[in-house]
Amino acid sequence: MAPAESHPRQYGQVGGRGCDAGAGIFPTSASGPVSRDQGAGRRRNRHPECSAAVGLIGLGAVGSRIAQLLAAFGSRVLAHDPFADPAAAQAAGASLLSFEEGLAESDIVSVHARLTDDTRGMFSTAALAGGGARSALWCQAISDATDLPVIGPDSPEIGALGAVLTAWSDFGDRGSLQELIHQAVRPGTTYLPRADETALLAAAYQELVTRRDQTDLKAATRP
Repeated sequence: MAPAESHPRQYGQVGGRGCDAGAGIFPTSASGPVSRDQGAGRRRNRHPECSAAVGLIGLGAVGSRIAQLLAAFGSRVLAHDPFADPAAAQAAGASLLSFEEGLAESDIVSVHARLTDDTRGMFSTAALAGGGARSALWCQAISDATDLPVIGPDSPEIGALGAVLTAWSDFGDRGSLQELIHQAVRPGTTYLPRADETALLAAAYQELVTRRDQTDLKAATRP
């Protein structure tokens, strides 16, 4: 494994789902969750992450479907895709923005762009949370596959911590979920990509893309 190193508190959103939401995965906007006193006659929002601004990088088949699901749950969906049709984006419930605007306005960023020379290096670091992040093998594999430094969580039970923070932010004036995340979540080991493994994975990925494109071409030209 790559050697561990300390890392500043500048890592941002990471991937995950479920109760991991409170552990740096789905931070809410600065306004925080709906309190008992807010929204007269309205059911209290017990899932504050659903109202977050979600940025999607890539609005193809997968990105568009995710945009539809997020919009249905009340999320503000922002998307960056230079090839996206504005009408199709609007139909999916997404607002098209530049890459910089999307990152600046999003509480969560989800990447669905094909790995190409144009998209490689789009991000400089990946921070992981959730059950898989406890595995050094898994963190190293993600680092090799993405060619990015990967930061694992400092807590061995980051999923449980996320559940606690989510519940904690939902009661009283203890602060927003985002504020609690910055107070409680600390980065742990950093895993660095191994050049030989990254090259092997890149070649395998390119072969997969080539075969898929050939299959799509055959299907499109079939009488």
